[in-house]
Formats: sequence, C-alpha cells, structure tokens
Amino acid sequence: MGSSCFKVVVNTKAEWEDNWPTLSLAIYPSPESRTFLGVVWKRIDEPHVLTVGEFAFVSDPKFSVKYIPFRDEWNLIIDHVEPKHSGRYECQISTKDDIVRYVDLNVINEPGHDSKHVNIDGPHLVEKGHPIRLTCNASGNSRSPTDINWYIGGKRLYDGLNHNVRIITYPRSDVNTLYSELRITKSDTEDSGTYVCQTTFYNDILKVAKHNLSVIIADSNQTKRGTMADGSVNSVKDNRRPSSRNTENTSRRLEIAFMPYLFTFLVAWCFAQ
Repeated sequence: MGSSCFKVVVNTKAEWEDNWPTLSLAIYPSPESRTFLGVVWKRIDEPHVLTVGEFAFVSDPKFSVKYIPFRDEWNLIIDHVEPKHSGRYECQISTKDDIVRYVDLNVINEPGHDSKHVNIDGPHLVEKGHPIRLTCNASGNSRSPTDINWYIGGKRLYDGLNHNVRIITYPRSDVNTLYSELRITKSDTEDSGTYVCQTTFYNDILKVAKHNLSVIIADSNQTKRGTMADGSVNSVKDNRRPSSRNTENTSRRLEIAFMPYLFTFLVAWCFAQ
C-alpha cells in the first residue's frame, strides 16, 4: 500500500463541544485501500507515544482517540487545547509498508489581552442593622465560569446557611459573564471583614476578588463605634465642653440680672435698723 492511500486532515479551527475548545487531528485511509494494522499518535519531541489504536498511553486526560469505523477515521482529540500543546505530531500507520505523517500544530492565544477577570461591587461601610449587598461578576474569553464561591475570614458562605444569608447566582451568556449576589438581610459587627469571591475558569484557572467591609454602630450618646476590616475598633465621641469665654459671659449676665434685687434688699435692711 503506497503512502498516497492515506492523508492527514488537520482542523485548524477549534471545534466546540459543550462550548469547550477541542482540537481534532484526523487521519483515514483512502477508499481504495482500507486494510491496515493500527494508528499511533505521538509528539516527536517526546519519547512515549500518546495513543495506540483506540487507547491512550498518557496520564494526561486531555488526550484521547476517537475512532469512526464506517470511515476508518482516527482522531487525536486534545481537550482544552492550549499554547503548550503546540509542536510537531507524528502519525504512524502500521501497514505492509509503514507510513509516517507529520502535523505541525500551532496554538495561539485569542487576540488581545486576557479578558478573564473577577471583581466585586458594593459598599465598604454599613451601619449595623442595615442590609449588606455585594455583587461579584466573573467574565471569560469564550464562556463564563460555571460557579462562584463566597468566603469571609477563610470561611465559606452558603445560600440558606441561615435565614440572614442569601446567595443568588445567574449567568449572562451574551457577555460570557456569571453574576453572584451576596445578601445579608440584617448586618452585625461580626459581618465586618474581607469578603472573597472565587471562581474557576476552564483549564483550572483560578481567580479571586477581595472586598473590605466594616459594620459600624451608631449610639444614642453621639458615639459611633465600628469593627474595621482588620479587627480594630473605631470609636468617635462627641465630647463638647463649654469654652471659658462662654462661662464668663454667662456669669456677667447673671450678675446684671440680680443687681436690682440686691439693691432693694440693702435699702430695706438699712430702714429696718
């Protein structure tokens, strides 16, 4: 069987399966001759083969083989293809005359900068008893992440953990963004601290955003106390004292007011003598 009986088809565009990028390198015999013993895929810069027949011989689960019997087509599948997968791949076809084909694969990042990001919007100062509302949004290049987790002080927050905490998460596929809203119905000083929003993108890329929030107390004696994000206590008292000038003016007004009464008392006392 001559080498012309085989050809290599390289899908230069990433296929999309469940919105995840999958690269497919395919090889199949020509209709004139379909008798061969097996297909081996490997990278020429690595000593071990990737696949033999329908079996993968690497621990990396991203590599697999898809065999289509009615076309005798052998596809090397690379899930979540990345730039590190770039290189020259070798396809060995075992026949009466062994055949080798090479495929040069170049995987590049999407144009522009990495648009995967996470951020939190919300207040940094809340009065005790008032509600807390923080919103986290996580955006991806090609799709939004699947979940968002909330933490405070290293402790994870769950929706419905108590009647006071609610977490509502919803996606926006048109902008590849996942939104999550943390609501605390009635805040307390224990709710002060650093809130963390954590999400995982494809390829196990982990990103987090942090937000400092302090809950303050407003007292009736004009004292405001609050636990800051670092655990310290902020206290501001309104200790207003009358100035010496104000005291002096008050004394003079009292003296003037009592002068007529004092004069009348002295005259009456003299006649009494």
